[in-house]
Amino acid sequence: MFTVDLLHEIEIGTWKSILIHLLRLLFASNREMVEELNSRYRQVPPFGRETIRRVNGNVSDFKRKTAREFEDYLQVALVCFEDLLPEPDNKIVMDLLWDLATWHAYAKLRLHSDSTIASFRVATRVFGDSLRKFVRKTCANFETTELDTERIKRVRRQNRRKEKMGMDTPVDPASDDYQKVSFNPNTLKFHAMGHYADAIVYLGTTDGEHAHIRSKHLWQRTSKNRKFVGQLARQERRHHFLQRTRNREVKSGQNRALRRNFVTSANDSEPLPACDPNEPYQMGSTQRFYEDIPALLAETRDDPAMTDFLFNLKNHCLQRILGNDSTGDFTDLDCQHLTFVSNRIYKHKYLRVNYTSYDLRREQDSINPRTQPDIMMLAGDSDDSDHPYWYGRIVSLFHVRVRHLGPRSRNTSEQKMDVAWVRWYHYDSTYESGWQAKQLHGLHFYPSPSPEAFGFIDPAQIIRAVHILPCFTHGRTEEYLPAESVGRVYQTFDNGQYSVEESDWKYYYINIFSDRDLFMRFRGGGVGHCTTLHHTCAFETDAGVDEQVLPVYDENGNVVEEDTELGRK
Repeated sequence: MFTVDLLHEIEIGTWKSILIHLLRLLFASNREMVEELNSRYRQVPPFGRETIRRVNGNVSDFKRKTAREFEDYLQVALVCFEDLLPEPDNKIVMDLLWDLATWHAYAKLRLHSDSTIASFRVATRVFGDSLRKFVRKTCANFETTELDTERIKRVRRQNRRKEKMGMDTPVDPASDDYQKVSFNPNTLKFHAMGHYADAIVYLGTTDGEHAHIRSKHLWQRTSKNRKFVGQLARQERRHHFLQRTRNREVKSGQNRALRRNFVTSANDSEPLPACDPNEPYQMGSTQRFYEDIPALLAETRDDPAMTDFLFNLKNHCLQRILGNDSTGDFTDLDCQHLTFVSNRIYKHKYLRVNYTSYDLRREQDSINPRTQPDIMMLAGDSDDSDHPYWYGRIVSLFHVRVRHLGPRSRNTSEQKMDVAWVRWYHYDSTYESGWQAKQLHGLHFYPSPSPEAFGFIDPAQIIRAVHILPCFTHGRTEEYLPAESVGRVYQTFDNGQYSVEESDWKYYYINIFSDRDLFMRFRGGGVGHCTTLHHTCAFETDAGVDEQVLPVYDENGNVVEEDTELGRK
């Protein structure tokens, strides 16, 4: 069995050919939809540390596109292609994109189990059915021709061929007619997709294909002769020595790093030192950037986002101070027993959230209220929905120094509390979504007069960042929050510059395909997600995980019962 090549066979292979033909369908249906597609891709927000990168050009141009860019196009394709084609072709295309994104996510998992392999085989079969339906029904409904870029390349090839033959009559690309082109799924690359599950079982996960990258980088720093093995080994030892030194500095030099940060300019970003990965989060402790609470309340008294701001903040702090002894319902007298030292809120620019990924690695997300503010956390007991998560957009990160002097006080000394001010999304339970529906989960903001629109949370409650995508079909609205509200911090990138978003999209989608950890959090069964496993049972049921018939092993690791459900022997 040959080793699979996900990059060349799928990302710039089968997916690229599907994307090209989808563009041909848009040209044949309505050319304006191609520009709409380009516009949607440019409006997709980035996510993570280059997990999903911003699209600056036109997707339809295909000018110097890398495999990484095609991967990003696939991971956000569901929201970009929605309703660009008429029904029923739109539904067929959306199902095809969902099945391909699911297959791609399973193929790129760094840790597999019997359950994920079984799901991968099912996803392969389902994608094959969707592909054949796409060819049989949608492709047959349209008479597709070359794209502009394809026509120009074809004419240039013809002209080069004529030059070699000594012919002096080149063809003008602009004057040549478009040739008819059909979609061809009968290629080796499409055929190879059926062998990926078996290849992972026998050869290991597909991320092993990246193992050669580091060796190639180290090779460039050798003499490139017969002594290169020893030179590579010395570089490896040097790297591990520096890593151990850095780890010791992280454990013993936290205070020194913080003191160095105090000398930076107030105009610079707030740098954070390296943190212990076992801590749930990291937020700065500097007091350089602050707001005077009475002045803030006076300046924003007409802002709906600031309704009951001080009362709700004190409620949040009291609930954290009193813990299980509190019911969460505090009177004005209870709030008077809590005071803020110097009446100040100390703002911070970044929040780092540490979490364990599905494959037992410690990962970190950087939360920035201006650029990447969306987070997810476990739903509270008061939520009547079966959906296990809450979603919010961070508006501000700050810490306060409080003193509790009431009769229920346990500690009258000054206490520091890190707080995140959140604008909440409402999960749309009326929208059919999930694995069976093949639709992304839907959200929308609460209207600003609602008491549920904003709230305060402990940053330790945040699970990780989440990729929230706009629902382009329903457009924008200003009814949720005024354009000049202090609750608007998130910035969009348009025409080469950032500007504060002055309106909201009516609806949003949760992109579960942005990375493999998010995929497993919405599929369920992630090995590293042990603290949330019992919360995601509904996802496992929806994905068909609880109906799988998995192999049984004896004490020596030999299979004693086969998975007959999937036809494996």
